[in-house]
Amino acid sequence: MNELDPWSRRRFLAGSAAALGGLSGTLAGCPAPSAPGFAEPSVTPGPWGDPANAEQAAVLLPESLRSEGTLEWFLSGGVSAFENFVVVPELGMSDTTGPQQWWLFQEGPGSIPERFAACGGTGELLTSFGTDDEGRSVFLGPWVRALAARPDIVSRMRIVVMRHNQVAHQGANPLALTGLTLGQPRMAGTAAHVQRFHASHQTQRTLPWSHVLLPRGRSVEINNSDAGASVGLHPGAARPLITWLGEAQPLSQQLRREHLLAGSDAHDQLLELWGRRMRDRLRYPVGGASSRAPALDDYEFARSSLANHNALADLLPASALALGSGQSCGQTGDEDMTTTALQLAIHLLREGDARYVLAMDGGLIEANGMLGFDTHTDHVADSSRNLSWSMQQLAASINTPGENEVGKLDLDRHTIVLTSEFGRTPYRQGGNGTDHWPQGYAHVIIGGVVGTGQAGVVGALDETGLASSYTSPAEFRAAMLLAQGIWPFQPDAFGVGDMREGDTEVEAARILRARVLGRPT
Repeated sequence: MNELDPWSRRRFLAGSAAALGGLSGTLAGCPAPSAPGFAEPSVTPGPWGDPANAEQAAVLLPESLRSEGTLEWFLSGGVSAFENFVVVPELGMSDTTGPQQWWLFQEGPGSIPERFAACGGTGELLTSFGTDDEGRSVFLGPWVRALAARPDIVSRMRIVVMRHNQVAHQGANPLALTGLTLGQPRMAGTAAHVQRFHASHQTQRTLPWSHVLLPRGRSVEINNSDAGASVGLHPGAARPLITWLGEAQPLSQQLRREHLLAGSDAHDQLLELWGRRMRDRLRYPVGGASSRAPALDDYEFARSSLANHNALADLLPASALALGSGQSCGQTGDEDMTTTALQLAIHLLREGDARYVLAMDGGLIEANGMLGFDTHTDHVADSSRNLSWSMQQLAASINTPGENEVGKLDLDRHTIVLTSEFGRTPYRQGGNGTDHWPQGYAHVIIGGVVGTGQAGVVGALDETGLASSYTSPAEFRAAMLLAQGIWPFQPDAFGVGDMREGDTEVEAARILRARVLGRPT
């Protein structure tokens, strides 16, 4: 055979493949195909995220207990658990050289009591909440007073103590937002899981099921804070819609495709024709079924989404993306992305019928560590200003009992999740700052799947500030999927090995449902 003749080489390879195919069929006892070409696939996969059997289905949270939508409010930069959601005054006050936790900034200029008064606070600094896994009394701190002052919110608040081992933002953000460490192919945000689940069940949907709201210019990308929009091994159709706040040209303007003028319909028809021709070329010779072509699937999804641009533009008017100003603790932020993101998230959940919205909160004014709550210096000043403002806006956006404002969240219909990549150290960094502390921090679930019977604290912090009883990021993310009726143990989501307890998927799911959600089977 002439090695320089490509046609001869192709005939040789084709003949060899045919011969080997027939031989392998004979040796393996498999019948040879009745016609040339590949056989049509005999198994059609069902909707993604469904349980595989009745035993798994029984572990999912019943539909009657699921909320209509979930808002995840990610406090970017790390919020101290010791001063806010897991305040345990009996810890840390005896040893002034070691971790002091709540007592760290109780004295001197710029202390918590002094700052509380300067921010207009009155009365006691702490609000009693519940007990941790060690039986210690847990209090809510002054910067979350807006939530603590609402009995309807507190009675449906579940605080989950968290712990992991990723210190820097670039590693901690992906882990906190996806449950998996940076570099794992399966690393996908909750937004992608939810988007794929609902898209596979309702294929005619025009608007996205999941949204991710990110503040432009708040050091999001360099810290991997956009990992919440990652899709991992999911197809392109699982990607949530990402909206950047603070852009010079809002997304609503970009969606109009004004550069196409009157030719947008013809443009879309041409793209559809090209896609249909390519799909026809990839059909199986036997039966005519379409072959598996992930890249083409992604293209067709992108094309159909582009054709629906008017619906998205109507859902995201420029007014919904406009930034106002805000004032907290005597300081004014000229671009209040916190309030804009919150109002937009509510609009997407209530008017856009979204099932999940992740909003990245970078604070009213960036802290000295760049992110809203990354308080390496001026910890008390920056955290009090930003966290107080965020909690005030959140509380004001939740309907009170008997109220039914359509522009607010409803605890009977929506689940609110407060998350962060880690906490802050129980000791000082430098003179008045704190460092990253993934060893003990907190997530908070409010309303929705959490009723009055599920309120309380899950986990505990010890004398050194370490979480002695805790939930891992993977466990928390998997539990969030369970709460939304999505079976989390999928090849492109989570495996039993990602959980710390449970030898089987069903056993692990039961543990997650009981511990994280407070709803045992």
